[in-house]
Amino acid sequence: ARRLVLAAVFWLVDRLPGADRTAAMVVSRGAGLDADTQHLLTRLPDRIETVYVAVDSADDLEALPEDIRESIGLSELQVYEIDSLGFLRALRNAGLVTLKRPTQLHGYRLFARRDVRTVVLIYHGIITKAYGTHADSGPSLSLYVRLKRTARRLYGYAGLDVQSVASDVERFFRSSGEQRHPARFRRYGYPRYDRIDELQAGDAEPFLEDDLESRLQTDGPNLLYAPTHKDGVYTTTLFPFEPFDSDELASFLETHDARLFLRLHPSEEGSDAYNSLLDIDRVHYAGSRVAPSPVELLPYIDVMVTDYSSIYVDFLPFDRPIVFLKDRHEAFETERGIAFDYARYFPGATAESFDVFLEYLEAAFGDDDGYAADREFVREVLLPERDHSSLEYLEFMLSDDKKELPAE
Repeated sequence: ARRLVLAAVFWLVDRLPGADRTAAMVVSRGAGLDADTQHLLTRLPDRIETVYVAVDSADDLEALPEDIRESIGLSELQVYEIDSLGFLRALRNAGLVTLKRPTQLHGYRLFARRDVRTVVLIYHGIITKAYGTHADSGPSLSLYVRLKRTARRLYGYAGLDVQSVASDVERFFRSSGEQRHPARFRRYGYPRYDRIDELQAGDAEPFLEDDLESRLQTDGPNLLYAPTHKDGVYTTTLFPFEPFDSDELASFLETHDARLFLRLHPSEEGSDAYNSLLDIDRVHYAGSRVAPSPVELLPYIDVMVTDYSSIYVDFLPFDRPIVFLKDRHEAFETERGIAFDYARYFPGATAESFDVFLEYLEAAFGDDDGYAADREFVREVLLPERDHSSLEYLEFMLSDDKKELPAE
């Protein structure tokens, strides 16, 4: 009710004279900072004089480690809680707004002037899993369900000017899944890949908690184990092998002078299996409390281990080995779904047993794991070369002439 009242107030506020519309507003995805939001907050201020941060709760940012908050420069940014009066003033002056979810600010977008700002949706990541809403919309569905889906699309996507994707493949997959016209999607990419370019070139220092960064800089190979969240369908099984021997894992890491960094979705941290892995000397926590953005870890990682997480796409620019683990594969395909052919678009070894998994890791520690060509194919399809950085596209949207966009 408060949102609707404030949105109605914003209808009037947005039409009053005096707003300059030269500021940018970055809306955070939720608790903490995702990879794209973090990069926008560190680089947009270099290009745009005023940048506002909109969050559900300021406590989410206060919970970040102090050294990370300082390195990102959060204390110098203007942070507003959504639905506050300060937020209304900031949104009025914003000529560019970036969102992470289609539902963010939907009430305000519904009442906002459409001719004075550009609203850009930057997804959580490149799509590798099915939408879960990729369902038949034909006459077999009841009239009620079809009307409900239509209303959800009209309301949920109201006021969105650009939905940013990285490739034509992603454009048409999302267009189909959301039943939105392909013209709504632009190949403006994800800011995180601008950040990855900086990290690869050595032009930026990673934003990591100090102790974690020192562990990552130790000699010997680093492995990152980052399984995907299963959206409540089932709980992730760590090292889903039968049998799995944690002592053997510890011995393997010791023998190869290797370290394993464990990153799960925050909602899946804290289980007995999770805590028992962290008890191993060479297994370290690498979750959001010490590394808000997983991208910051990637320059230090020699081998990525995951099940279905799209983090492997973020790792592709580094052209290093990836090992996949199937976690209740049939259930995941049935209930959640995989967007592309698994064998073709998951470019790495798939371990079906713990012994084979260790063999794949040994091969990955060598000079050639045998999957370089597969990684190159997926990289070219899902991460084609860009004409401009994501930040250049966003900066252009605040320019006076928004009719002629630069090449995608």
